[in-house]
Amino acid sequence: MKGRQVFKFATRVMTDAVMQVLGDAGLTINDVDLLIPHQANERIIELAIRRLGIAKEKVMINLDRYGNTSAASVPLALAEALDAGRIQPGDTVVMVAFGAGLTYAATVWQWQSEEVSDEPILVTNWPVPESVREQAQRMRTAAWRMQVQARAKASDVAMSLMLPLYTFRKGVEKRLKK
Repeated sequence: MKGRQVFKFATRVMTDAVMQVLGDAGLTINDVDLLIPHQANERIIELAIRRLGIAKEKVMINLDRYGNTSAASVPLALAEALDAGRIQPGDTVVMVAFGAGLTYAATVWQWQSEEVSDEPILVTNWPVPESVREQAQRMRTAAWRMQVQARAKASDVAMSLMLPLYTFRKGVEKRLKK
């Protein structure tokens, strides 16, 4: 795609994705305490801010300090916002990004306090029915088996490619010695 088309796409999907995720959550742009957009281009961010009608003070921008950090831009901006105290418990935080293959996504979080449970969340202690836990375990087991099978198949393919090359090289070495 050409630059102008990417610019139009990015500004459109950033605003559409934010409005959709807010609508799905029953919120409006006025409920947002902090917007953390993908830090690809300052012009894209500024146009999205204008289209959304959100105050620039409610938007985390660090593009001027780091440049386009690609897929890391939203997590970096989130970490910086937390370090700067721009996010407090109860705040509504919206994150939006676009990327390779012209994919895009947005999410809305209500920030919680930093209370940490002593017990990790594992499939075995999820507050879900036993049938769901059993199904999750079966899915993990199936995924593991598929990975093992894929590695075995890749190994077979590699050997089938390497053996003729190895044999050819040995034949060439024999002919060169004559």
